[in-house]
Amino acid sequence: METAEAVRLHHPQLQIEQNPTLGEVRYGDWEGMSLSTLQKRKMWEVVQEYPSRAVFPNGETMRGVQVRAVDEIERLVIKHPRHMIAIVSHADLIKMVLAHYLGMHLDNFQRIVVSPASISVISLSHSRPFVGVMNDTAHITQMEQERKAQKAAEELAKQSENPQSGDNELTSSQQPAEEAAR
Repeated sequence: METAEAVRLHHPQLQIEQNPTLGEVRYGDWEGMSLSTLQKRKMWEVVQEYPSRAVFPNGETMRGVQVRAVDEIERLVIKHPRHMIAIVSHADLIKMVLAHYLGMHLDNFQRIVVSPASISVISLSHSRPFVGVMNDTAHITQMEQERKAQKAAEELAKQSENPQSGDNELTSSQQPAEEAAR
């Protein structure tokens, strides 16, 4: 929800609806375990190399996750014809959805890169889907530049409020060595 709220700051007209169907993979017994622990399991290689065969103990299959997410997106497209829908989710789920609409086998989905807070765009209409953008992070660079500019402006404002503060005064850490030694 944190990312969805950040998106809404820039697009206040958007309504946020939590949709568990587009939520994270349900990893079952693996949830809460560290990656270093999981990487030691035989199942880790299956998840990485043949995810279409992966079944998480007391959790989902990777194929099931992909079907769940794609079916929900298709449902939303029918519910909101000719509308733009922003979906915020986790990297693995986004990569599985992109793989589907690119016509890639699920076993290759790990080849797709989805960075945190990146944007991918899929156009769905009455005919074939189009993946227009994948893993776009340009907005993050822009936000960082805006933050730096804001910080610089705040520093300048502080300096203009106290134009002489710090110019002629030495703090104890700045005093010459011979004075500090006395």
